[in-house]
Amino acid sequence: MILLSYLSGAHILFKIIQVMFICFLAIKNLKIEKAAFVFSILFLFSTIYSAIITQYFDMRLWAQAIVFILFCIIGKNYNIFKTTKYFWYISLLIVILSFIFWFFDFNFSVGKNRLFLDEQSSIFGRKMINGFGSEVNYTAFFFVFLCVLRAFQTEKLFYLFPIIFIGLIQDSNLVFIIFIFVLPILIFKKAILAPLFLAFIFYAIFIVLQLERAEGLIFFGPRHVLWNSAIEIIQSFPEYGHGYSNTQKFLEAGMENFDKQYYVHNGFLEAGMAAGPIYLYIGALIILYKLFSFVFYNNWKHAGMLGIAVIFITFNAGFLGSLSLGGILISYLIGVPSNRKIKCLKT
Repeated sequence: MILLSYLSGAHILFKIIQVMFICFLAIKNLKIEKAAFVFSILFLFSTIYSAIITQYFDMRLWAQAIVFILFCIIGKNYNIFKTTKYFWYISLLIVILSFIFWFFDFNFSVGKNRLFLDEQSSIFGRKMINGFGSEVNYTAFFFVFLCVLRAFQTEKLFYLFPIIFIGLIQDSNLVFIIFIFVLPILIFKKAILAPLFLAFIFYAIFIVLQLERAEGLIFFGPRHVLWNSAIEIIQSFPEYGHGYSNTQKFLEAGMENFDKQYYVHNGFLEAGMAAGPIYLYIGALIILYKLFSFVFYNNWKHAGMLGIAVIFITFNAGFLGSLSLGGILISYLIGVPSNRKIKCLKT
């Protein structure tokens, strides 16, 4: 599913295949964890609440609620750490092709007015990789996910260090944050490190958002403006949201001459604008509960995976049930039994 979500960035065909594959996996075995079942009901209720209050039936919200339920079923029945050799063959092919095209500066259209290589250059003086229908950050996260997955499967630090190279060619501070987050978890094999590090990140975000615009731009760049604007929009109508399709005009009203105003680069804030604080709080509480349930069983591998997904959607996009890299990973992990044990692969 992670592979499909990466490929589906710009192509409707891949999105259709993705949805069909989700449904196939879910109906193949309809078992679901009790906690995940409760979370699904809560999430569906918050969607219904938003629709009734606003009298606006946002199709994306309904789709996310249904997909979230399906992924909770998938999380119960399928183990992400038991990937087949075919997954690694296809992933390796994508990675190799990406770097070959990057090295030889070979560019082509991937849909939605995007090119495989981005216009911006990295520290190496070469263009960054948008990838096969995705964006720079999504491609970086996909590559990082592969590194973390392999490192957790084998419990070997070696597989983490390519993340540094990925961060340099993609000029992504987010990649380095994930590296710093994952490294001690893999070394000490302690799940408690995940919520501690996330708490530090969110506290730092809170502090920076209190700064004046000029100071905040030094740390977060345009995100400082986008996030503060999104928070103001959420606070302006505290009972409900505006719907995903309506958030752009509210952002445009508060900012002038700013690119990508429809995209605030924060999945939590996007969810809050779309369906209101109640929707946002329920989703956040579901994630927190699952994270600490992994901590209770010291399930450090799943806690680490959930942590990197939370970091990604915090600085980019995606939420529970969202057909995006971060959204798919988080939704799947909510359905995973908290005491699921993972054996180290023999390599």
